[in-house]
Amino acid sequence: SALDVRKNLKKFSEDFIEEKFHDIKDFNVIPGSTIFLEGKWENIKVATLEDKLKKLIVTFKFKKINIVCINKKTIELFWDYIKK
Repeated sequence: SALDVRKNLKKFSEDFIEEKFHDIKDFNVIPGSTIFLEGKWENIKVATLEDKLKKLIVTFKFKKINIVCINKKTIELFWDYIKK
């Protein structure tokens, strides 16, 4: 619930202030990245990107991971969609 989320965030904040640090391997992780192409669109081979990410994430420790990659074009498409 939203209340549980707020309680967890407050607890993590207090822990951080008290220098009690948690290990990231105990958490679900959602790394995100935005690529701004400065008006010039370049096709990205999704399979190539996926292979690179798979090779990279095996070096990380986490409970569960969801990776989000967006670019400026994706943002424009999203805005167009929600304006409908």
